[in-house]
Amino acid sequence: MGLNKLLIKDIQQLIPSSVEIGLYLYDTKTRETLCINENKKFPLASLAKWIVGSIAFQKNEHIAPITIKEAIRKHSREAYDSILEKINIREMNIELQHMKLDILVNKDNTSITKNYGTPASVFQFMKFLYKHETENMFIFESLKELEDPDGFRFSNQHEWLHMTGGLETVCNDAGYLYLEDRVLFCIGFVQASDENTEWYQLEQVLQNIGELIVQTYKNEE
Repeated sequence: MGLNKLLIKDIQQLIPSSVEIGLYLYDTKTRETLCINENKKFPLASLAKWIVGSIAFQKNEHIAPITIKEAIRKHSREAYDSILEKINIREMNIELQHMKLDILVNKDNTSITKNYGTPASVFQFMKFLYKHETENMFIFESLKELEDPDGFRFSNQHEWLHMTGGLETVCNDAGYLYLEDRVLFCIGFVQASDENTEWYQLEQVLQNIGELIVQTYKNEE
């Protein structure tokens, strides 16, 4: 029980016509998934800093750990650029190709067309990190220390390790929600099709979905 009680139509009712959403939810206990537009490409925005930082950490290319942590927890552009001075963006993308992920990162993480990923591929990347959680504990600690609460805005009742990303017409959030007996992988991309859409409206979509997820699991208790 869990995700199978969370219906796609219930989520779709929360989505305004002026936005497009990509969603991938996964329950580690039941192995259930709930997906919307999981194979559609969406701009990554600052999610690229977490992806690049994670790959750099695994490669261990003499990059100061604090640099990787700052790129993730503070969305530091300076730290991101510093990582890419040691490992160029082409190497990063080759690594992502080897992992068979439909993700393309760019030095300019604000690019709409050259810095993108699908919810399904971000899920696979998260699954890889989670499978090797012990080796990647530093990355998980960096996610835990993220200073930006935007996105699903899960309450402090549960541990929420995540990375956010935002542009003028984009709001993203991806992370691990630790419940009592399972972990939920929650990946949400919201992109406005109407440039007049206010950014807070994009985040509100993810926040509403977050509330629906929490309520669904609360009813299971």
